[in-house]
Amino acid sequence: MRNLVPLIGRPMLFGIRTKSPSRIKRNLTWEELFTEFTIYPTIVVPIQPNGICTHAFCVVDDLIFDSITTHALKLREESVKWIFNDADTKIYYALRFKTKWSPEGMKVKGQYSRTLQTNWKHAL
Repeated sequence: MRNLVPLIGRPMLFGIRTKSPSRIKRNLTWEELFTEFTIYPTIVVPIQPNGICTHAFCVVDDLIFDSITTHALKLREESVKWIFNDADTKIYYALRFKTKWSPEGMKVKGQYSRTLQTNWKHAL
């Protein structure tokens, strides 16, 4: 991501202690993911109740992109349950690509901007 999209090349980490002096651990819940849409791509790694992480998926706007489907899924609890065969999963960790990254000695100019696009009607 750093080389392909330097405007959002460095991720914000969720579920992992950062290397910063404060060593904070940001958490991301399913509820936050389902209700607080963002323009930034987010890689989500769920963990099943038995402790197994089988795969990850990517969330963009209000859609889930997963390698097991030929099309995008709605960003809803039902979609996640379908992917994991009704297992009660939790978010193990997530990476939200939203921080600009500039190589040493170079300053990447510009900023990432695009409009959040909703692709289906959301329940109120």
